Amino acid sequence: MKNIKSNKDQQKILDFIKNLPMNKSAVVLLTGTAGAGKTTLISKLNEKKGKYDEVIVSSLSGKAAQVLRSKDIKDAKTIASFLNGRPKIDIKLLDEKFLKKLQKTLLGTTNTSTVIESFVKWNRMKADLQVSKNRLFIFDEASMIIDVPSGSRLYRETTSSESQLDKIIRKIRNSNGKWHIVMVGDRNQLKPPVSNRQEKNPYSDALNKDYWRDKVDNVYHFNLDKIERTDSKSNIYKFTKALRGGDNYKKFIDQKTVKKSIDVEVAIDNLTELLKKDITSAFFICSTNYYSYKMNISIRKSLFEKNGLSKDSEDFQDEKMLTDEYAKAPNIFKGELLSVDRNNYEASVDLFNGDKIVVVDEPDWSKVEIITQEVTRLTDADSMEESDLERLFKRIEESKLNRDEVKDMRIKEKRELAVYYKDSFTLDDWVHEPERFKRKLLFLDLKVRLLTGETKKSFKVKVCLNSIFLNKVGNRKAADLEEEVLNFCLSQYTVERYGELYKNSKLTQIELVKKIQENMESDPYLNSLWLSWGYAGTCHKAQGSEWPHVVFDLGNSEWAGSAFAYTGLTRAQETLTILNLDNYRGSLQGEDLNLIGLDDIDEIKSPNNNSYDQKDNFELQNEDDEQKSDIDSSVDKSVWEKLKKWNKDK
Repeated sequence: MKNIKSNKDQQKILDFIKNLPMNKSAVVLLTGTAGAGKTTLISKLNEKKGKYDEVIVSSLSGKAAQVLRSKDIKDAKTIASFLNGRPKIDIKLLDEKFLKKLQKTLLGTTNTSTVIESFVKWNRMKADLQVSKNRLFIFDEASMIIDVPSGSRLYRETTSSESQLDKIIRKIRNSNGKWHIVMVGDRNQLKPPVSNRQEKNPYSDALNKDYWRDKVDNVYHFNLDKIERTDSKSNIYKFTKALRGGDNYKKFIDQKTVKKSIDVEVAIDNLTELLKKDITSAFFICSTNYYSYKMNISIRKSLFEKNGLSKDSEDFQDEKMLTDEYAKAPNIFKGELLSVDRNNYEASVDLFNGDKIVVVDEPDWSKVEIITQEVTRLTDADSMEESDLERLFKRIEESKLNRDEVKDMRIKEKRELAVYYKDSFTLDDWVHEPERFKRKLLFLDLKVRLLTGETKKSFKVKVCLNSIFLNKVGNRKAADLEEEVLNFCLSQYTVERYGELYKNSKLTQIELVKKIQENMESDPYLNSLWLSWGYAGTCHKAQGSEWPHVVFDLGNSEWAGSAFAYTGLTRAQETLTILNLDNYRGSLQGEDLNLIGLDDIDEIKSPNNNSYDQKDNFELQNEDDEQKSDIDSSVDKSVWEKLKKWNKDK
C-alpha cells in the first residue's frame, strides 16, 4: 500500500482532512462503489498521521479488519473490539418461596431453587482513550453500522436504549482530547442487518449527513467513483462499473474473469481446487443461511475428495454420531476453516464476530462433553407473563416444525414465522413443545489458529458444537429462535450448577445472585466459542471482505433487492463466477445512493480560513442542488421514497 500513489480525487480528500481545524469536531462521510480506493485512502491517512497523534481504524467484521491489516493498516480492529471490554452478566431469579409453591402445582417442573426469570449479557464499554491526544477515528463498512437498538432479549449485544452507532459516538465523546471522524462505506450495499429500522434510509445513519448535523460542528460528504481495486482493462472492473452506471453489464461476461454458470457442482469443483492451494483464496456467496450451510457441506466434501478421502469412508459424513449418548455433532477435521459468529474474550486471544480460524490438530472426540438441559413452562404464574422465559415459550408456540405447515402461505407470511426444517433435528434428543423444551448441549476443546489477526500462535478454545448447526435448523427466524433456546438452556444449566455450589452457604437470594453472576462472567461453558463453517456464507457475511475468487449464486434471491446482488457481485478481485444469472428476475442495478447530498470539494472554503462557516457551505451547495434532491432527509422525503418513485418512473 505504501507504494500506491493516490489519484487526484483521493489526494484532494486527503488534503482536506489534513487541513481540518482541531478546535472543531468534524465528520467526513466518504462513500464510493466497491473497489473505488476507499481502503487506499484509509491507508494513507493511517500512514501519514500529520496533526493526529493517533489514528484508530475499525471495521465491522474480523475478515474486513484482516483486509485492512493486509494493506498496511496493522492496528485495524473490529468495531466490537474498539467498543467492548469483557461482557457483564445480569440475571434475575424467581423468588425461591414463590418457586417452591409453584412447583407443587406443576407436574414435571425441575426441582431446583434457581430458575431464571431474566438473563442478559451486556457488553461493557472499553475504558481506554483516557490519555489526551488529537485523534482521527476511521470506521470502514459504515453502511452496515447498526443505527437502532437491537439484540436478542436473552443475549443482548447492545443495551435496550443504545444502538451500535450510539455507542460509537458516546465512546468518542468520552475520550480525552480533540477528534475528527471519517465514516467510510458504500450506500449501495446492504443495510444494517436488523429488522426494526423500517423508517430509516436504506443505509446506516452513520452515512447520513442529516444525522450528524446536530452532533458535530461540521459534516462533509465526498465520493470516490473511479474503481481502483482491479485493472481498468479487466472485465471485473468494467462489469462492476456497469452495475451502477446503468450500462449493459452482460457484455463484460467473458467466461474467463467474469463467468456465468448453471452448474453448481462444476462451480464448487473449481472453487475447491483453489481452496486446496490456499484455504483463504475463495468464497461462495448465496442468499440464505440454510443454503450457505448446504454449500459449506458440499465444499467440504469436495475438498475431502481432492485430499484423497474416499466417499465410502464413514468419516466422510458431515455429522458425527457420538457413541456414549444418542447425539450428533458436526464432523470437524484438522485443517477445517471455521468462522467466529460471536465475540469471545475467554481464549488467550480475543476473538470477534467474522474472524476466521483453522483447526490445527485432529479433535479428540473421546473428550466431547454432553449436557442435557430441560426447561419447563411455568404457566400458572401470572407474574411470569412478562418474564424472558414466558416470552420464549410464546415464540416456541408460534413456531412451525415442518415446512408442510406453511406451504400454502405467501412468501412474505412465511418469513414472519420461525419455520424449522424436518431434516435439521432428531426427535430423540430434541424436544420443542409449548410446555417444555430440551436440548443436548455439546462442547469440545479445539486447538486452532487465528487467520484474521497478526498472531500465528495456536491456542485452545472450548467450542459450543451446537452453534455450527444453527444455520441448518430452518429459516432465519428459526435459527434466531434456536439460538435463544440454546442460550437459555446454557444459562439455566450454569445457574443451577453454581446455585448447587452455594446451596448450603446460607446466602440471601441477593447475595446468591451476585455470587452466581461473578462466576458466570468467566464460566468456560457460558463463554464458549460459537462458530460456523467458513467456506460459504451470505452477503451479510461477505460485506466488507474481498477474495481473489468468488462464486455468487443468485438463486432464490429476488426478494433481497439490488443491494444484495450488488454487494455479492463486487467481492471478487480476480475471477467472479455467477450462478443462475439467466434465471434471476430481480434487479441488479439501481440508483447510485452515494451521489445524494454530495459536497463539491473544489467549492468548499478552506477549513482553516477564519471566515469559514459550515452554513455558508450548505447555502452554496443548495443554490446549485435545490432542484435536484433533498439532502439525506429522513424527516421530509426519504431516500427510500425517492427510490420507489425512481423505480416507478423507470
